[in-house]
Amino acid sequence: MEEQYKWNLQEIFKDSQEFEEKKQSLKKHITEIKKYEGQLCKSSNNLYNCYYIYEKMLEELENLYAYGMLNYDLDIADQKNT
Repeated sequence: MEEQYKWNLQEIFKDSQEFEEKKQSLKKHITEIKKYEGQLCKSSNNLYNCYYIYEKMLEELENLYAYGMLNYDLDIADQKNT
């Protein structure tokens, strides 16, 4: 496929290493959110902090999903993209 017809994935992540780093970051956020289990109603700060982490997680997840899906669609025969 000609280069002009390929997705510009660098607009999402500069390279696959940054993609992997964000995956690890997402796992960290999940661990952070678990700390608030059973604690949300104890203070408004707990609720705010948990929701803030959740929103950051969603944003990262959307980027991870888009990058992964588009990278896979560039060459579905390449098994490293699955």
